[in-house]
Amino acid sequence: MASAENKPVIYTSPYPKINIPKINVFESIFPTKRIDLFPGHRPALIDGLTGETWTRAQLKQFSLTLAWHLRNTLGLKEGDVLMIASPNSIQYGVVLLGALAAGLKLTFANPAYTVQELDHQLTDSGTAAIFAHPDAIPNILASAFVKANPKTFKSRLVLMPHAATISAAITAKKYLLLDDLLANQKEFTPVEMEGEKAVQTTAFLYYSSGTTGKGKGVETTHHNMVSGFEMATTAWHSVHASQDVMLCAIPLYHITGGCVAMMYPLNRATPIVVLPRFDPQHFLNAIQTYRVTVIVVAPPILLFFQNAPIVDQYDVSSLKTISSGSAPCSKELIENVRARLWKLGSKVAVGQVYGLTETSPGTNIVPPEWTLYKPHCVGRLHPNMEARIVDDDERDVPPGPTARGELWFRGPNIMKGYLNNPEATKNALTPDGWFKTGDIAMVDEDGFWQVVDRKKELIKYKGFQVAPAELEALLIQNPDIADAGVVGVWDPNEQTELPRAYVVPRNPALLPPANSTPSTPPTAAQAAFSKQIQDWAKSRAVHYKQLRGGVILLPALPRSQAGKILRKDLRVLAEQQPVPQKAKL
Repeated sequence: MASAENKPVIYTSPYPKINIPKINVFESIFPTKRIDLFPGHRPALIDGLTGETWTRAQLKQFSLTLAWHLRNTLGLKEGDVLMIASPNSIQYGVVLLGALAAGLKLTFANPAYTVQELDHQLTDSGTAAIFAHPDAIPNILASAFVKANPKTFKSRLVLMPHAATISAAITAKKYLLLDDLLANQKEFTPVEMEGEKAVQTTAFLYYSSGTTGKGKGVETTHHNMVSGFEMATTAWHSVHASQDVMLCAIPLYHITGGCVAMMYPLNRATPIVVLPRFDPQHFLNAIQTYRVTVIVVAPPILLFFQNAPIVDQYDVSSLKTISSGSAPCSKELIENVRARLWKLGSKVAVGQVYGLTETSPGTNIVPPEWTLYKPHCVGRLHPNMEARIVDDDERDVPPGPTARGELWFRGPNIMKGYLNNPEATKNALTPDGWFKTGDIAMVDEDGFWQVVDRKKELIKYKGFQVAPAELEALLIQNPDIADAGVVGVWDPNEQTELPRAYVVPRNPALLPPANSTPSTPPTAAQAAFSKQIQDWAKSRAVHYKQLRGGVILLPALPRSQAGKILRKDLRVLAEQQPVPQKAKL
């Protein structure tokens, strides 16, 4: 076999290679040296709550005006880092594009971050200016990094919302306002960014989710991001300027929101309806009012579409494509969402996408015409991408229908590296450009990939490997379970890990009270329900995948803003909850 000879087994994209321009991200959205094929009067950004709309021409002018102020009023220079700490808004788009036109790097923070979380990102990124929502100001000002640079941030802390929505107490502190900068219109020529400069210059510092520790700054170059746009256009072909409207309700400070739900549709001149956050009523009202056709979501929103009674009260017939990413979801969930929305008059294609912050972000997608046949898959490789499947010794797994191993990628969208962290970069990237995803995957005869689990999250029960995601997909098929997460718990008697499920029951009467602790004993009804779920799973899983670690009820699973289960938080709970005396079923 090829792997026995130590030769890599390389999987390639079924799509032909494409030419990718080496340009500034701003130039890819608003061409200044090429013909702009999209008319300026088309809507670009729409506030989903107020209806305020900016056309492409307005957005471009606002962005160039802001770029002038960034370089002149704020005194920033090319390569400086600008942080955005705000919920979603149409203003988010102009700050993002203005910074790119000015030649700045961007980093994005959750506005709800603690002082410590903000301080880590501010310090690690070397932020030189902050555009923020007023709610984030107290923690920003409490950051040791900002306290150490008071003069800098006195003139470089800008409030993003419309002035009329900011309280008098905040405006009295004389912060710069984005509204005021945009009102003072200026002309600006975007910074030159072509050829090798675009390949090497960092545009974005998205911080990894940090589910296993402090977040790492992922250096995404202009060419990385433009490559992502161009490759997605070939593989997805779901977004058309004249036909579609996208809805953005996932956080823009996450790369899925910022890239897939904001920059990519701007690149395609597709109108974007922006909501500050996911709210069921606002979300459904936006779909109905603006005839939304395309949505990128995380699995929790698929669960909402599957289960929420309120969905039936709105017209969702305009939906054509729903793509779910951030975490794997089950075939049954995809099929249930499609079936429900079809009953409501939509002919929507529901499928999965795959990618990571380090891959800018997309690498795989299930095209709409394949979603009926491949609901369990995350799609085919994008053009210009290569992949490998390797074992624990980093040897390529021989191809075959059962071949599975860690997924490695190589392509023009792979990150430059981790900021200020050469050791982490060395561990993630091989000298010849392969990125180690840490995900366990397999590929079928049609070239469709399936992500089985995270390499580091596999549970090892007496030598058998158990994938938490597989058990989670099984559990949420149970009509009495609203959500489920699985981790391994150590049994000192058996000297092995045991699979344990944390589940959210659909029956509110079974939910633990808010003041309960890990040591609070379950009620008789809760204990009976846990045993019922344990028995239900036992009849559907091979012996080594059975829930020998027990079933624990929670009011809600800990999830990241991107929708990923925070297994480190579940492990903390597991440490506080001993393995049941009877570990064997």
